[in-house]
Amino acid sequence: MKGLPEYVGLSALALKFGPILPGMDLVKEIVDKLAQVDADGLLSDRDVVCVTEAALARSQGNFLSLSEIASELAERFGISKESRVAVVFPLMSRNRFAPILRAFSMAVCEGTLILQLSHPTDPVGNPTAEIPGDPKRIVFFEEIGKGTKHPVTGIDYVSFYRDLIAAEGARPLIFFSNDPQAIFSFSPDLVVVANVHEREETKRALLGRGIPVITLQEIASEPRQGRAWSEWGLLGSNLSAQDKIKLAPREAEKFVLSLKEAVKNALKKDVEVMVYGDGAYKDPETGIYELADPVTTFAATPGLLGRLRLGFKYKFIVDELHAKGLSPKEIEAEVQRLRERQVEAGSNEAEGTTPRKLVDVLATLADLLSGSADAGTPVVLVKGFL
Repeated sequence: MKGLPEYVGLSALALKFGPILPGMDLVKEIVDKLAQVDADGLLSDRDVVCVTEAALARSQGNFLSLSEIASELAERFGISKESRVAVVFPLMSRNRFAPILRAFSMAVCEGTLILQLSHPTDPVGNPTAEIPGDPKRIVFFEEIGKGTKHPVTGIDYVSFYRDLIAAEGARPLIFFSNDPQAIFSFSPDLVVVANVHEREETKRALLGRGIPVITLQEIASEPRQGRAWSEWGLLGSNLSAQDKIKLAPREAEKFVLSLKEAVKNALKKDVEVMVYGDGAYKDPETGIYELADPVTTFAATPGLLGRLRLGFKYKFIVDELHAKGLSPKEIEAEVQRLRERQVEAGSNEAEGTTPRKLVDVLATLADLLSGSADAGTPVVLVKGFL
């Protein structure tokens, strides 16, 4: 194979790799793979190299044990085994939040873990429970006895979380209310805001009551001797093996710049690079918003930042030109002219299209293509996008 045929436009290639392990030189691994791509005529200037955050974090060895999280609550925030720690609006997820909840429960193994759940869903659409009446009133888990089963996994996450807390020796106190300030009814020693995208808004609503309030981003967010960390803290973390979690990658900006420079030096190609997480995708069947990471893009080279994905209404333009009597060749020539200039948002040509952040579109494309299961394709090469 020597390049894609001319009749192919925008394309995305998921590149196969072996296991990415701690200590690997990920820049070198990717450059070596792109050298194979280049030899087949499939690497060009202005291509976008999309690297999944998991590959970068794994190569960094960015794993943190649950006991280290429990220790940090004690060391930094003064939590003892007998304390009352409150968690507000967590996600319902065995992968994203269950291990964090277990670490918190370990920290208060002789105390109380207070869990405030939003309803009828968590912040990204996973079901919690159907609570009739005033959404701000407090309803205890014991009053309803069970949560709503997840439409895909079939798991009652509320009961699952209760059992998880109790298994570590802590007393579970679980209630439902959409008013974040309801948490103060239970006199916590520390409040941890656990929702992702609205975390700062929720935290602001809880300040000024004389009780410490932090977000998940503030835990494991500082460089500490011998411990993993990320500027995202526990946000974007995932379940790993042996009672550990994988944090989001740290200092991803340095990585994207290093990879861009390495590709230019080794292969003489000027590419853009990004580190992507979850795509911004909402499942139309379940209503679950798949963006559990704090951002779609943890870092990107300057050529991708601050840009919108703009386009023109192709069907509208073709219909309009056809109505004017232009031939197919003349229509194609006019369409090409539009492609070669920047279409302004809100212009007639852009009617019916919605500008999106470029990195969000790219991250979603890459995430949907690479997936998080067994594809073994942690790098996606996007061609013809820029």
